[in-house]
Amino acid sequence: MDKTLWRKNWLISINELTDYHLQKISWLNENTQNPHWTFVEFMCSYFNDLSLENGYEEYLKISWLTEMEYLTIKDWHNKLNKYESPNENDWAVEQILNDEKWIEIVNLGKNAKENLLYELNENEKKILEKNLLPKIQ
Repeated sequence: MDKTLWRKNWLISINELTDYHLQKISWLNENTQNPHWTFVEFMCSYFNDLSLENGYEEYLKISWLTEMEYLTIKDWHNKLNKYESPNENDWAVEQILNDEKWIEIVNLGKNAKENLLYELNENEKKILEKNLLPKIQ
């Protein structure tokens, strides 16, 4: 994966993980055929697909994100990484959506996302701000 594609996917994942309304509509939609629109896949897209299981150190070294970008999302990333679903059931989306810890993480992420916008170029801002609701069908 090259830097441009990684950053695009990174911003899409941040957008998904910080949009409670999108999560509620997509995770609870029984008609959704695409498995991407689940809690499990949102988390996998961010941590596994972007290789962030061990943090951002490697991406900082190769300048795929700036120190300021990292500092902007660091707290959110760390809390997201430590999140455990109620009863350790990642498929119990109603419980996750009602979990105060999850709501706190989403709100922390939403604030980080708003601050991250100041660090991005115009094209990247569009990715981070894109309304993803029409894509869930």
